[in-house]
Amino acid sequence: MELLQLKYFKAVAENGNLSQTAKQLFISPSSLSATIARLEGELGSRLFDRRGNRLYLNSRGVLFLEYVNQILSSLDIAVSQVQNIEAEHDNRLSVATTSPNVWNELFSAFQLQNPGIQLMHTALRLDELQNSNCLYRYDFVIASPLDVPDSWTSREILYDDDYPVLLLPPDHPLSKRRSISLIEAKDEPFIALTPGFSSRKYFDELCIRAGFVPRITLECDYMMRSYMIMKRIGIAMATAYTNYIRLYDGTVYVDITEPVFPRVQALYFEPHRNISTAAAKFKEFASNFYPGHSCRSLFTSTRFPEPPSR
Repeated sequence: MELLQLKYFKAVAENGNLSQTAKQLFISPSSLSATIARLEGELGSRLFDRRGNRLYLNSRGVLFLEYVNQILSSLDIAVSQVQNIEAEHDNRLSVATTSPNVWNELFSAFQLQNPGIQLMHTALRLDELQNSNCLYRYDFVIASPLDVPDSWTSREILYDDDYPVLLLPPDHPLSKRRSISLIEAKDEPFIALTPGFSSRKYFDELCIRAGFVPRITLECDYMMRSYMIMKRIGIAMATAYTNYIRLYDGTVYVDITEPVFPRVQALYFEPHRNISTAAAKFKEFASNFYPGHSCRSLFTSTRFPEPPSR
C-alpha cells in the first residue's frame, strides 16, 4: 500500500466526484480510478458506493478514512518536527493571518528591528483554519478567537478592544454624526468583502446582532472597498484600528456604539513544536506591541499619526 494511494483516497472521499478530484490532483480520471481500484483490491473490500457520477463512502470506507486521516496527520507532524529541528536557528519566519490589512504596522516595525529575519506572510480564508494541520504549516497564525477551532488553545491575545465603525463618503447624510447604532443604517446599500473572510464574518455577525439583514450592493476585496465608497456605490464597515492606520483615507468614519461587539485578535501557535530563534523574537515582539492588549493605546503613540478629521 502506497502513501499516494491514501492521499488519493482521502481526496476522493472528501470530494465525492472522481472527475473533479482528478482535475484538482492534475491526473486523469482513469488513473485516479485505477489507483482507488488497486487500493480496494489490496484491502479486499470496496470502500465506496457508486451512484451515478457520485462516490459515497460505505461503512468500511468511513472506518478506513478515520485511520487514513490519523496516518496523514501524524506524517505531517513528523515532517514538521524534523524540519523544526533543522530550523531552530533559522532566520525564516512564517506567519499566516485572516485579516492581512490589519498587520502592516506590526510587520513593518518587526522587520525594521530585525532586518536579518525573512518574514513570509500568508493570507488565509476561514475554511483553511479548519485544516487539522494548519498550525503546523506556519510558525504562527493571527486570527480572531471566533474563527479558530476549539482545539486551538495555545495563544497570546494581541488586542481585545477594537470596535466597529461605518465608512462613509464625506457628503453622506450620516457623515456628520460622531456615533451611530447600526440599526439606523439598515436601509443603506453596503459594500462588503466576499464571504469566507474573517472581516466579512465579523460584519455579518454585527448585522445579526443589530437585528437586520444588510442590503449588499457590491462584494469586493479590501483594496476596492475604499474606492467604491468614494464613488458613492455604498457604505461599508471596518474597525477603528484599520481607520487609524490610514487604510481608508478619504472616507469618513462614524463609531458604531450598538451592538457592542469588540474585535479581538490573537497569536496562535502549536505548543509542542520546536520554536526557532526568529519565531521566539516575533512572539515576544508581537506580545508587547499592543500595550495592555489594547490597540487603542497605539492611537496616541508617536508611531501613529493623529486620526483623520471627520
